[in-house]
Amino acid sequence: MERSSSEQIEAQLARILATDVFRRSSSLSRFLKYLVDRAIAGHTEGVKEFQLGVEVFDRGEDFDPRMDTIVRVQARNLRARLEEYYSGGSPDDTVRFVLPKGAYAVQVEPLHAETAPPAPAPKRLALWPVAMAVVVAIAAIGSLWIFRRQPAVPANPSLLVAPLTNLSSDPDNEYFAGGLTEELIDALSHLPGLRVLARSASLRFKDANLRDTGVTHVIEGGVRKTGGKVRISIRLIETRKGETIWSHEYDRDVQDAIATEQEIARAVAAALKLQLASTRPPKVADPDAYENYLKGLYYWHQTDAASAAKGIAYLERSISIDPSFAPAYVALAGCYGSQAIFSAISFADAYAKTRELALKALQIDDSIADAHTLLAGTYAWNDWNWNRAELEYRGGAQLGPQNVIAHQYYASFLGSLGRQKEAEAQMQIALALDPLDSLLLWGEAQLMYWRADYRAAEALLSKIQAQDPAFGLTIRLLAEVDWALGKDPEQALRGWLRTHPSDPIPLGQLGFTLAKSGRAAEARQILAQLREIERRSVVPGHAIAFVYQGLGENDHAIDELWKACENRTLRASWLKVDPAYRPLRSSPRFAELLRHIHLEP
Repeated sequence: MERSSSEQIEAQLARILATDVFRRSSSLSRFLKYLVDRAIAGHTEGVKEFQLGVEVFDRGEDFDPRMDTIVRVQARNLRARLEEYYSGGSPDDTVRFVLPKGAYAVQVEPLHAETAPPAPAPKRLALWPVAMAVVVAIAAIGSLWIFRRQPAVPANPSLLVAPLTNLSSDPDNEYFAGGLTEELIDALSHLPGLRVLARSASLRFKDANLRDTGVTHVIEGGVRKTGGKVRISIRLIETRKGETIWSHEYDRDVQDAIATEQEIARAVAAALKLQLASTRPPKVADPDAYENYLKGLYYWHQTDAASAAKGIAYLERSISIDPSFAPAYVALAGCYGSQAIFSAISFADAYAKTRELALKALQIDDSIADAHTLLAGTYAWNDWNWNRAELEYRGGAQLGPQNVIAHQYYASFLGSLGRQKEAEAQMQIALALDPLDSLLLWGEAQLMYWRADYRAAEALLSKIQAQDPAFGLTIRLLAEVDWALGKDPEQALRGWLRTHPSDPIPLGQLGFTLAKSGRAAEARQILAQLREIERRSVVPGHAIAFVYQGLGENDHAIDELWKACENRTLRASWLKVDPAYRPLRSSPRFAELLRHIHLEP
């Protein structure tokens, strides 16, 4: 503290608190001010997590840092926001505030001078109090469980949550069972030491033999919803022998069902001898809001524009009933993203809605990984602010170590910047959680294509096509891989277009293919068809650019790519690495376009 005066430190604090990020977050501002005030007063030792929870985050005297992670989450957020601030900074900055990992004390380092080495982080506290608390918690609830003779738990347990069966007489309650399945997967994925397969994996293994799942344990169960009551039956099975090692039935009012996921997570942790400290406090929502939220989730996951529209209606109803329920905002943002992907709305409109909703969710609960990931997409694809996007992507991946979307989207982002090794590392994390998901495998094939490993991409895309013929993204990427390999994708494209005649991207790819084979008149007919579709719905600019590129009219192709960028089409972010645009890269106008979206200096 001798090298920086208290006046310098207070002035630096005022500059940071005046930024938009801190003005929008009273909790982060209060946290930073609290730590800096302690530094000014000469308190260099770290603060206890309990003290911060009570004095900064208004938790009561019953605050338990093992169950409520508010301090750790906000510390990660504060660390990221300080990093973001100093990456740009101000010429008036004289000191840097650093929050080391593992400590709750701000270090003050002078800028524009040789910085003294940081003080060593305080030693970690002994773990026996935490371990003892876990033992007590397990003993307290052990009488509620029906335990069988348990086989030895593997060193690295893994878990699949099979879709909970709708046991109600009303088939319309399928949404409730599906929603609870997803919420349970989310709760269990936060248990340290347990690998939990993603939701899409659970759907594929619905009728599989237990040994075929590739995991050590499976959760099965059913949900019976009758009026305002719900019964949830759960059992935990060891897959090698098929033995049930724990089972329980939960009879709840519908309004209390949202908290049951955490009860089950605690029981599974005990059965698998896992630490409980990372389980999160239960979500709280009005029962009607929660029911509409589950319906919205159900329709969002149907992956078509009409279902996404239904999901939007239910989720907006959920928010109107309970504006404080953060997960509804995240799911609603996802629905708008789906509509853009299916060309029901423009990407620009989708990004605007996504940002608004993600920021609202984070204002309520900034520990939601998906909200950070969705917000990152708006910074990358709408603002072309790659640095800020990376901070959010990284934050989402850190908050959701088993969140497939967080790692998948981060991988695609890194790949689009040409950072292929980092991208592959993130994609492998996602694939470990769901090794057969078509979208994930497609993302891996895209990374192969971007790094010019065309044969590997072709083999993987053929595998996806065999297991999921209706997955439309495969035909698009395979056409471009065929171009790179000197093959003709006309027959495959026409086969897809027979059942999807207005799908603009395969149409554009067909136009390119026809033009390259010398059939310019047919290619121009495709161009006219795309212009007609454009009059009544959204046509991504790169679809039309493909046809012009095939015709050798590169200036017109670049014109369309400029439009794609101005319309914030997702594919605009791939311009730097996509082999399809290699013939355009010698054009000064293409180089100017890359500079315009900040992909080149």
